[in-house]
This record gives sequence, C-alpha cells and structure tokens, in this order.
Amino acid sequence: MSTKGPWCMSGHAPLLLAAGLGAVLGVAGLILKKKAVQKPTPPVTLVVTVEIEEARIPAFLEAMEIDAVGSRNEPGCMRFDVLKVQGTKNKFMFYEMYVDADAITYHKEQPHYKAWGDFKKAGGVISQEVLKADSVIVPYY
Repeated sequence: MSTKGPWCMSGHAPLLLAAGLGAVLGVAGLILKKKAVQKPTPPVTLVVTVEIEEARIPAFLEAMEIDAVGSRNEPGCMRFDVLKVQGTKNKFMFYEMYVDADAITYHKEQPHYKAWGDFKKAGGVISQEVLKADSVIVPYY
C-alpha cells in the first residue's frame, strides 16, 4: 500500500479528508450565503401584438422566422415565440424573454432583427402594441 499522497491509509488520511471536506463545505456555505443575499434580476418579457395586412402575411412569416431562429441563439434570449391569435387571419403575437434589458439592446443590434425592421419599413404592419413585463412569482433561475 502506498504511503505517499493524501489517498494513503496512514494516520494522516482522515485529517486530510476532513480538511478537504471542511474546505468544500466552507466554500459551499459562502456560495449559499451569497446566493441568499444576491437575488437575481428577473428576466424582462416582451409581449408584442401585431396586425398584418393579409397580402403581406407570407413575407411577415418569412421575416419572423429569420428573427426568431436568430434570436433563440442569442446568449441573453431565454425564449422567442411567434404565435397566431386564434380566430383571426392576420393577428400575431411575439413572446420574448430576455435575461435583462441589456439583452434586449443586444437583440436589436443583431442582423436577424433587421429582417423584422425591413418588413416594417416595407409596410404591412397595420398596428403594433408592445407590453414589457418582469417575472414576479414564477421562479426564473
């Protein structure tokens, strides 16, 4: 049996193991205390409702596919859904969730966001409403 290193069965092994375990528990305790003190910032959610000219729906869906797929790959984007409002032909919703306001700024600077911007500039959006919300009850970590 080896008598070198902390894994040996000498009389020092329990002391080394206890010291190592104590260090691990000490670090874990600091992490837990820090986590209890520093509550994470809630994500920012956008709910966008748009009404699109019926003739422009195919172009709208093409632009939104580009934006949604690109957005889902952003580091700060937690969710990006494009939804069609039931019982309508031309009303849609975007459900977007970002880790914070900086992630929204980053999102608007990305090339895939330009697809939505270009669609809007070309016409076809009859109306648009944007609601911004913070998560308050559902855990977000």
